[in-house]
Amino acid sequence: MLPLNLMEREIAIKKHKEWIEVVYPRKLKINWKIIYIFIFILNIILLNMFKGLSWVMFLILSIVIHHQIVKKIGQKKNNFNEIIEENILYMIESLKLYDEEYSEIIRNGKITREKFVSRVIHIFYKVDNDRVRIRVYRDGDRFTKVSSSKDFSGTLEATIGMELEKVLKEISYIDYIFLRYKDKRIEVSSGVKLANGTKMRITENLVFDISKVSHGLTIGSTGSGKSFFVNSKILAYVQMSDIKFNSWHGADIRVCDPKASDLYLYKFVTGFGSEKVACEPNLIAKMVREVSELVEQRYREMFNDVSAFGKTFVDFKGYPSVVIFAVNVGVDMINYKPISIDEIVKIVNEREMTL
Repeated sequence: MLPLNLMEREIAIKKHKEWIEVVYPRKLKINWKIIYIFIFILNIILLNMFKGLSWVMFLILSIVIHHQIVKKIGQKKNNFNEIIEENILYMIESLKLYDEEYSEIIRNGKITREKFVSRVIHIFYKVDNDRVRIRVYRDGDRFTKVSSSKDFSGTLEATIGMELEKVLKEISYIDYIFLRYKDKRIEVSSGVKLANGTKMRITENLVFDISKVSHGLTIGSTGSGKSFFVNSKILAYVQMSDIKFNSWHGADIRVCDPKASDLYLYKFVTGFGSEKVACEPNLIAKMVREVSELVEQRYREMFNDVSAFGKTFVDFKGYPSVVIFAVNVGVDMINYKPISIDEIVKIVNEREMTL
């Protein structure tokens, strides 16, 4: 009977046919370059043996064969899967991620000892349109400790030559997910739509759903791009819509800017005005209170029976998302000192209580 982790691996392989196992030691593969040279020499010899129509027919056949071999060599050179596999095999060999043992065999009437690979790290890979996934199985041997270390992530990143997006650790394996193409910023001026329904694009690859991630905190040093990022988020919220019922277009956006700086200028943008933008403490407090009452009213209307379990505002008709952008006061850089996440949360809670 197979051990539990091996059984899980067999089940995973059967379910996911697209996973390819990296086999070490390397399998013997056809060397098309050597075959091409051999056939080329053979053709030269055989061409001298034919005459007339036979010579022409053999020449045409030779050209077809040569074309197919050259095509095969080109495919092998540009095969992305083979490049990934060759790089992983090189890593296994150079880092000696395998164990060797000796066995006694009888050859020519004599007992000799031969070395063979008894155990090797088990690696599978899968290539998608935008990602490469490397799966390393945890078999409880020394390779489990190697694959679980932080250094191994960096080693794989250098081996694959791609940016590591994330690591997913399970009991029997670890998945390393790499981006095939480097993530890019979105040029808002290019007219790219930033929102589709309630899903917002942050970069070319990064998307988050406001119906599932309803809170956010934007922090950074002076000049790091916070204002530009918040402006792009506001544009995305304006572009949001109800794709399920088609009952609303654009979120209900409110802006609280006690500094009366960049975001306060939305007061002069059509669709905002003084009712949606506030900078005075009493007006900010009024806006927060009104939004709080609006949200509480919605909760009472939407979640009024057992069928509402597990639902969000997108599951109800006619309830656009309500968004508040609150701008914090700037930090005194002269007296600046490092601050922890817990301290930030404490300050935010205190400021909310004063409102």
